Amino acid sequence: MLDDDDFDDGVERNGPQQGLAEVERALSVLGGRHPEVVRAEREGREAAERRRTELEAQARLAKRRTRNRALSIIVVIIALGGGGYAVARGLEHEAAQAARVEPATARFIARGFLATPRALSAKQTEAEADVSDRACVVVVAAPDVVGAAVRVEHANTTDTIKGSGMFCTCASEHVHATADVPIRILSIDASSVGGMRAAPFLDPLPATLVSSGEACAIDAFTAWVSGPNAPPTTSPVVAPALAEVGFVGVTGGGPPFIVVHGAAENTCFLATSASPITLESSESAPIVTGATLAWCDVAAQLRVLSGTSKIEVTAAPARRIGGLLGLREASRAAGIHDLVTWVVDADLGRVAATTLATLLVPDPVSVQGALRKEVSPNARVLSFVGRAGGHGSPDEIGNAPTYDADAVADVSFACAPPGTDALESLCVQSAPLTWKPHGALSAAGVAYGPLPFWMGALDAATSRDATVAKLVVLRLAQHLTSRGFDPTIIEGVTERPKGVEILGRSGEDAIVAVGLWPSAPWVVPYSHGVAWSLDDDPPSIPIQGGTRLVLDAPVTPTAPEKSRRTVVFRHASAVGNKH
Repeated sequence: MLDDDDFDDGVERNGPQQGLAEVERALSVLGGRHPEVVRAEREGREAAERRRTELEAQARLAKRRTRNRALSIIVVIIALGGGGYAVARGLEHEAAQAARVEPATARFIARGFLATPRALSAKQTEAEADVSDRACVVVVAAPDVVGAAVRVEHANTTDTIKGSGMFCTCASEHVHATADVPIRILSIDASSVGGMRAAPFLDPLPATLVSSGEACAIDAFTAWVSGPNAPPTTSPVVAPALAEVGFVGVTGGGPPFIVVHGAAENTCFLATSASPITLESSESAPIVTGATLAWCDVAAQLRVLSGTSKIEVTAAPARRIGGLLGLREASRAAGIHDLVTWVVDADLGRVAATTLATLLVPDPVSVQGALRKEVSPNARVLSFVGRAGGHGSPDEIGNAPTYDADAVADVSFACAPPGTDALESLCVQSAPLTWKPHGALSAAGVAYGPLPFWMGALDAATSRDATVAKLVVLRLAQHLTSRGFDPTIIEGVTERPKGVEILGRSGEDAIVAVGLWPSAPWVVPYSHGVAWSLDDDPPSIPIQGGTRLVLDAPVTPTAPEKSRRTVVFRHASAVGNKH
């Protein structure tokens, strides 16, 4: 039998569940029910209660989460609403900033410039772009702030411009610009606007022109004026004195620019205007400016002329007029005296040789700079072309170690124009001399050769007056050649005791004749009724093919007929020229 202590211990050992089970068993027996059924009902009720409690807790948690999510959404909406307003206000501000610079940008876009793309949200007071080589770049600032300063960085240089500025490149560059006002960067191929040389005439004209890209500036310039953008041209009027020596109209136009395309090799050009003209070339030659410009090209070249008045250009074959020397004389005859001549340094000697070719000097040799007598033993006729100073003069006695006083004293020379200040000159020497550039001359060329075949009668004459006479004949020949006369000897010529008889040839209409004698006066002008001197403009004598004319000498010849030679300058008739 169990006492109370034993019972209490049992409860302690088995816990409240054991005691509850015993109670349920006793009650189920008294009620006539099976104890397991009563226990199962109890456990079902307990499980249902636990489930209800869990569901209520889950519902409370879900409700709390929904409330928190709603609160978060409300907070986000409020935040987004405020931020969106700020963003919208920011975009509206940048759009207003961009609109400030658009009018100035649009003017350049209409001219063909391309604006660098940029986002509306980007800072409008800063711009950068990568531009290609041989491009012109314009940086434009909002025009509503007059003279706004813009800092432009490119090619390791920094420039400050006011309002808008332009520069050109010869290589690809990165451009970065900043300002206190909205700015834009635009660019265009340099040949489309003429580069920096044509920039002063650009419409619209940037406020600041930044010096840049000089190395390729003339290429862009010539490409522009010789392309579709070339200014319109007109036909120039040729002065009668120039037309007489073979000048024809080439082109006219301007201002500001006119382009001269070399139509043929060995051509001389004359450009005139009411105001100074500037001549430029892509070759390594200086830029020159003058009211009237003259130049001779040994090869067809493109030249660019600019000025503030209309420019007219005429041209003539270089060999007919005698190169630059003849061009200067033809201009003087036309009343043009302030002539500025221009020549590419590399062409100095070849342009000088043109003058000798006009005189029929055989195989003229051309050199740059000094001419040493050692290399020119057969030089008797010389032509000089220089730039910026005199052409040169023979070394004075004692200045050159290769000279000795006696040898120099026996040598005579004569030049025309006289003196040593002319840029172009023709000289004759009786024996080889050394010639050197001098004074302010920065470049010079000389051509030389023997006397032409038609002057052979004077080859042995070496006195001073004979040398001067040779120069007179050469100058006369140059003058007549420019007017279409060609020198001839022997054929159709018969020496007479008091003059000469000349037979007219088919295809010619006029002649001029001079006698070359082996003694003084060395050269005599023959006439047919009208006497003339070698200082005059020689009158031409009409003649027809098959006609014989007897011309008289101004003095009685002292030399025998067999030692005299007559040079007949014959002019081809217009009919003959057509054939």
